[in-house]
Amino acid sequence: LSRRQQGFEYPWGRHLTRNCEGLSIARGLGRRYAVVMIKEASIVSHADIIIIGAGIMGASIAFQLSRQSDKSIVVIDARPPVGGMSGRTFGQIRQHYSNALMVELSIRGFDTLENWGDRVGFGDPGYVKMGYMLFVASNQIDALKRNIQLGQDLGVDTRFVGPDEIKHIEPGLTVNGLTGACYEPNGGYIDVTR
Repeated sequence: LSRRQQGFEYPWGRHLTRNCEGLSIARGLGRRYAVVMIKEASIVSHADIIIIGAGIMGASIAFQLSRQSDKSIVVIDARPPVGGMSGRTFGQIRQHYSNALMVELSIRGFDTLENWGDRVGFGDPGYVKMGYMLFVASNQIDALKRNIQLGQDLGVDTRFVGPDEIKHIEPGLTVNGLTGACYEPNGGYIDVTR
């Protein structure tokens, strides 16, 4: 679809319009941005940065850019924030990954959750700490242990647990036939729609 067919008309640097209902816009004003639901045609006279999509990636990018620059930021989405696939996730929070970059990013994410008031300044992330346990087939135990070691080397509280400890952590599980699992006590979930 062309820009006009999408309902957008924008000679770059002048304005941005959308002629349909239900448009979500987040604007960067200095170091802050707000999410506004637009019910009719709207014009944004200036935007230094335009982000398409108000899911977890678009919202996070807008938030970080607004904190680190004085650019005006506009987030455009046909749905409310996290109204698409991001709002359908079950919000699992963990630090167990098979590569260092993902572990390091998850550590930063946990740090943000733990210091929400200082980092974000408003709201509540809805983090529920309940632990994270990953079971694998017996032929995957060595790889699991490598991932555990990687996490531990980077500072993650994680460990290998055998059937007896699994039963102690989660008494409702039947451990017959289980070889072991990764256990991360700080894992949990969040309500991504908050």
